[in-house]
Amino acid sequence: MSYKNIITEWIWQRPARAFKIYYKGSRSNAITEKCIECACSLQEAKACEITDCALWCFRPGAIKKLVPSFVPSKDELQALADTKVPDAVREHARKMGNARKNEG
Repeated sequence: MSYKNIITEWIWQRPARAFKIYYKGSRSNAITEKCIECACSLQEAKACEITDCALWCFRPGAIKKLVPSFVPSKDELQALADTKVPDAVREHARKMGNARKNEG
């Protein structure tokens, strides 16, 4: 079954949620659907233990403000974000991104 067929089937199964995602821009519904797609059910998504997933903190049933242990503290992360990235590093990253775009 192609990915397009899977998406079409999902839309027919849950039209109210699909409407919120595609026409109202509901991020929380989109995240919930992605978690269900990954875990195969809402119950499994709520019990998810894949803490290195970028959506883990936002999954259905997540305890808000709970951050995985491998993420630096708020102050450390803010200091990293405030650190000026050298122009050479930024330019290298830009070139790598362009190279990846040209590969596909």
